[in-house]
Amino acid sequence: MKPISFTLGITFVSLIVILGLTHSNYALPIIVGDPVTHTSILSESDSISSEEQKNQHGPAAEVTSPTLFFTAYLPLVSNPPGTLYGVVLEHGAPLSGITITLHYCREYALNYLGDRYCADQQTFYASTDEAGRYDFLNMPTLTTSGQLSLPQTYAAFWINQPHNQGRLSSWWSKEITTYVSGDRMNLGSFDVEDITLLSPEPEITVTLPTTFRWQPRPQLPSDQYGICIELPRYPRVGCDQPLGYVDQFALAEAFDGIVYNVYYIWTVQVYDPSGGVGWSNFRGFQFAK
Repeated sequence: MKPISFTLGITFVSLIVILGLTHSNYALPIIVGDPVTHTSILSESDSISSEEQKNQHGPAAEVTSPTLFFTAYLPLVSNPPGTLYGVVLEHGAPLSGITITLHYCREYALNYLGDRYCADQQTFYASTDEAGRYDFLNMPTLTTSGQLSLPQTYAAFWINQPHNQGRLSSWWSKEITTYVSGDRMNLGSFDVEDITLLSPEPEITVTLPTTFRWQPRPQLPSDQYGICIELPRYPRVGCDQPLGYVDQFALAEAFDGIVYNVYYIWTVQVYDPSGGVGWSNFRGFQFAK
């Protein structure tokens, strides 16, 4: 028996949405008509002619398409919460399960040298998920505060504790001074892969001039590097000065305040495109005349 097909024509679509619902999925009664087209396959014995329909409904009856009633379940769509977020990687792959700390400075003051310091702070914690993402949700708006009317700030940081070989010692995000609660802002993404220090060797004595060398991270050519040579309470050398994607720093002569025959430490700083900075693990050494 040869199958035949017919087209069911419908005249309008109407949705009735009930407000004030409290669940994530809602049953919405929907009346469906044209322009939806539905095609079914019938055998000849199942086909109904327009003449038969007129005989059933009388000579004045019109042949109309039936109205279909069904229920659709539509998810409730809401705005995502405000968040300060970022992504942590290791050798380019997402790193889950590490703790990121958010430093929220609510008020700044000045010390006796005139330097700014945080006088009132609060900390929050977030753990990275399987995608390496961390989120600090629904954080308050930053304002100015205190007698100095300095802006409040947010900054995220990570410390390699307990210590894992092959990872940076720490990382700090850029400092945020403008944030409105409900906004979604990227605090920074970074890779924890360490920077291998090559020379000088640990615990040796060097004379000037000398060159400090390290191994750049080859899969991260957007990194910029800098070196920090420091002795507590004494002048530092090179710190917080990006040099580019380089692998060495030459110290040609003695700097102001140099101290001989005591242990300095040197570390490499890495500046990522998001504005954050990480620190390699350090080495100790001495200067000799």
